[in-house]
Amino acid sequence: MKSGHPTPRAIGRLVFVCVAALPLAAAVVGAQAQPTVSSADEQSCASLADRAPTDVRITRAAVTPSGTAWAGEAPAGPGPRRPSTPVNASFCRVQGVIEKEIGFELWLPIGKAWNGKFLGAGVGGDAGSFNFHDLPRGVNRGYAAATTDAG
Repeated sequence: MKSGHPTPRAIGRLVFVCVAALPLAAAVVGAQAQPTVSSADEQSCASLADRAPTDVRITRAAVTPSGTAWAGEAPAGPGPRRPSTPVNASFCRVQGVIEKEIGFELWLPIGKAWNGKFLGAGVGGDAGSFNFHDLPRGVNRGYAAATTDAG
C-alpha cells in the first residue's frame, strides 16, 4: 500500500545509492573533460546498474546527451505545462525503484562538469511525480541531482 510519503528507510536507501554512485561518477565517469561522451563514459554509467544495494532496483543507467530538453509534468487541473529546461551537458541518468514502489531519478554530471555537490529535488505537494524542473537546472550548474516520486 502506498502511503504517499517515502519511509525513513527508503530515504536512507536513496541517500545510500547517491553516496555510493558519486565517487564512481567522479572517478570513472569523471575522467573526461571534453563535451563529447566517450564509450568509456557510457560503460561507466551503465555499470551503475550492477551496484545497487539491497531493496534498490536500478531499471536503467544510460548517458543522456547534452541539448535534451526536459519539461515539468502538467499541474493537476487546468493550467499550462512548465516550460522545458534544456540540459547543457551530458549526464548519466540512473532510474530505479526503492522498496518495490518508490521510483527515483539520479542524474550525474559527466566529466569535470561535476562540482562535487548534491542537489535533492523535492516534489512539494506533487507526490507521484518526479521533479523534472529542478533536475536539469541542477545538472546545468554541475550538481548531481536526485528526486523520488514519493512512493
